[in-house]
Amino acid sequence: MPFTLEARKHNSRLEYGVPLTSTLAMRHVLVQPPASVPRLRLLAPPSKSVALRAVLAASLAGQGEIVLERPWPEDLSFMLAALVKLGVQFEETPSGLCVTSGLLAHEERAVAVDAGEGAAPARFLLALAAGLCRPVTVEGRGRLPFRPFAELIRALRELGAEVQGGPGLPLTVKGPVQTHRVHVRTDESSQFLSGLLLAAPLFGGLDVVLAPGAKLPGYVDLTRAVMGEYGVAILDPCRVEAPAGYLQRSFEVESDWSGAAFLLAAGAVLGCEVMVPRLRATSRQPDRAIVTFLEAMGCVCEQTAEGFSIKGAASHGLDADLSETPDLAPVLLPLAATLPMPSRFRGLKKLRFKESDRLAVLTQMIAAHGSMIEQDGDTVVVRGPEKLPSGLLVVAAHGDHRMAMAGALLGLARPVQIDDAGCVSKSFPLFFSQWPGAACPNLGH
Repeated sequence: MPFTLEARKHNSRLEYGVPLTSTLAMRHVLVQPPASVPRLRLLAPPSKSVALRAVLAASLAGQGEIVLERPWPEDLSFMLAALVKLGVQFEETPSGLCVTSGLLAHEERAVAVDAGEGAAPARFLLALAAGLCRPVTVEGRGRLPFRPFAELIRALRELGAEVQGGPGLPLTVKGPVQTHRVHVRTDESSQFLSGLLLAAPLFGGLDVVLAPGAKLPGYVDLTRAVMGEYGVAILDPCRVEAPAGYLQRSFEVESDWSGAAFLLAAGAVLGCEVMVPRLRATSRQPDRAIVTFLEAMGCVCEQTAEGFSIKGAASHGLDADLSETPDLAPVLLPLAATLPMPSRFRGLKKLRFKESDRLAVLTQMIAAHGSMIEQDGDTVVVRGPEKLPSGLLVVAAHGDHRMAMAGALLGLARPVQIDDAGCVSKSFPLFFSQWPGAACPNLGH
């Protein structure tokens, strides 16, 4: 089945070329603590981070199969639609996608693409545009136009690409690059560096100079792993030599640790066993660190032939630095808010620049839950209440998929209504259809 650029609108959310799921229709979801549950089998979505990198590599290879379970994350749908406008041709298959024709690198007509609300698609597309001969305008929605782009703009200009606009979206970039050496900082986001590395074969090679003493972030390690699977080696510290080109191959997208972290944490709140099939601890995804954190909180985690499981309720507080795994904060802070002992979380600066100001939203959510939360700069201390307040807690997701899922975790301890629950389609379309104790009044569930 050919992949077509078809836009379908439902409750102000768009899905391109893939079936809409019922999640998109959700205005609010009620989550209540379920009755005794001995064991849950919950499915994680395909990794959005891995899929975005694989789709870009396959597009530059010109052909290739991507094995990818449906429904697809919304960020990936916007990325596919953008690549179609840049000349890539896809066909949908029973197992996922096939790239049948690659990028039109020498086309000169200007084009505008929509990244939706996805920072990774926007930053990867801007880097890709620096290797093209046409002006490419990248637009965004929601809070995305106001998220950080300044360091990527500076790096693209250092490479010799033309950049118009800023400091946020829309931005127009036109290549080709004039040099292959660039300085990049990753303290605001590792996606700037990942995007440049992914586009490096199109540039004809790249030599990245990092800030003195800087370590490669975990998501850059994931980028290196995916590029290596496609035959492009990144030499230490961060160099892609010419000639380098992506191989045409079949690539299977693994399950998502960022989404699975919420599923495993459900077991830590309920004290039941949760099995997530096909989830592997050998993944390069940084959010696999949830295992280390849950074990430190007293849970028993185990890799099995079927997948990954957790047993036992969390029984200890946690002291953790989340600077390299900011997407685990919406998991761990609500979990800590259900425990009577304090937990301390450091390195939360990046939370302020996500789909919402997650630090502010989490602070408000946890305080409304009745828990203690004290903030000192980018560090917070969280402790659950001695007695949960009665009544329904109403949580506003602020259009942020991970804030909706954070509210769902609190709903395992007391009744919670989550507004704008359909925003989970950005990364995890089937989240609420399997979440324990979830009901969707507007869908008759």
